[in-house]
Amino acid sequence: MFFIPSAPLALTLGGLIPFVGLAAISILAPGLGGLDARYALAIYGATIVSFLGGARWGLALSTARFEIKAGVFAGATVPPLVAWVAAFTPGLARGPGLWLLILALIGMWVWDVRPKWGAEAPDWYPALRSIATAGATASLAAAALWGG
Repeated sequence: MFFIPSAPLALTLGGLIPFVGLAAISILAPGLGGLDARYALAIYGATIVSFLGGARWGLALSTARFEIKAGVFAGATVPPLVAWVAAFTPGLARGPGLWLLILALIGMWVWDVRPKWGAEAPDWYPALRSIATAGATASLAAAALWGG
């Protein structure tokens, strides 16, 4: 187990607040104040999936090794496209779009925790990504299953 620096850990935990909060609202008080919590959750989830694609680009750009292949950059471009489809296709965001975001988050997690694939990241990054992915996917699944 690696020590996760306090700033990335705190920011990651703070980033889970909208996931948990919007999922809870969608289940316990759907339509609270006119808020469509599942749609808001889909938009936030899409933002995070897109962010992860950008983070992968950043890791690839910062490496001192020149054997990075075009596939890394192409692969890192896929998450924002998937997120866009999940969030903005009419009717998709409130149901199947949440599941699509879950799959995208899990796919990025697999990429980030595999030793060979995540080699550019710090040693503590897979643990941080595991925490974030668990919280985000649990929230999205709860809203997809029980949200109103």
